[in-house]
Amino acid sequence: MSHSDVNQTGAGTSGKQLGTFIRNKPLAMEQLIRVEHRDKRGELVPLKLNTCQTKLHELIERTRAFRVVKNLLLGDKDKYERAFKRLGIDLGLKFSEKVQAVYDKNVDHAMRLVHKHHGIETSDGPCRIVVTKCRRAGVSSYVEARFFLDANFADNLSVMVMAHKGPNARRVFKYASDFYKYWPAKWDKYRKKADYKTKDGYTFENNSRYQVLTAGGRESARGDQYDLMHYSETAFYESYQEVNAALTAAPPHAMCIEESTGNGPRGGFMIGGNEPWLSMMSSWHTTKKTERSWRDGTATYGSSMGGFRSPLTAWTYSTSNEIS
Repeated sequence: MSHSDVNQTGAGTSGKQLGTFIRNKPLAMEQLIRVEHRDKRGELVPLKLNTCQTKLHELIERTRAFRVVKNLLLGDKDKYERAFKRLGIDLGLKFSEKVQAVYDKNVDHAMRLVHKHHGIETSDGPCRIVVTKCRRAGVSSYVEARFFLDANFADNLSVMVMAHKGPNARRVFKYASDFYKYWPAKWDKYRKKADYKTKDGYTFENNSRYQVLTAGGRESARGDQYDLMHYSETAFYESYQEVNAALTAAPPHAMCIEESTGNGPRGGFMIGGNEPWLSMMSSWHTTKKTERSWRDGTATYGSSMGGFRSPLTAWTYSTSNEIS
């Protein structure tokens, strides 16, 4: 998203708590989002991030920090220097150290700070993340909650979630319906009202929309443009054309997250071999055994159990050694 997407919309009436929710997604999810208990059907509980969700969150934030630094470097030198001076980051630091500094300061806070004080345009995209996962790891719940909150807090944002068949789309839309219907009354002033609700999504009073589609359905992603895209179970799509079409039309600040359980080397899980990407392994259960290896300049962090590994892969548009 661009800097304007992370400002504190309505901060004059909402106060500092809104800013805290915008900057701290895990806290916002725990306080504002209700999901069905994984073992007790029908029971709604706060969304508290598990190990896999926490690792995915950290990966997303580090990838966003990478893009912020890279985009500033690609822009005007004077603006770049003023931005880092305002953030208190030494210009003499290595690229990876600048990325770490932006991550430590909080990406949303850093983007808002340089825009508020210097009017500097920056972005945390493009960002594409591919997650191969075990079942019921909570990846879909995390991504949908994150994007729902983004649509709620940011004006004019377009979110698309795509499921691989009708029943899954209905299940995915139920997540969004629960997010909206069971938003805690204590924090109701932070929830944007839905101007329109259809069978597949919401349009909010801030002109942001959250839409759920079915891969291969009549209402597909072709010809439309989305700021945030979540493709669920992409390894099971009959065709990957819709994903490619949406990625081609995506704006420069877009974020795309694909996730799936295993179904062979299909779609986004076909790795060409030359893409610069950061891979983080996270099994369903975490053990104390942690490994760190280096391959072609790309860092790999992770844990394993019983030989099962679930990589979280972040594509960026630069060289791998800059990430490491």
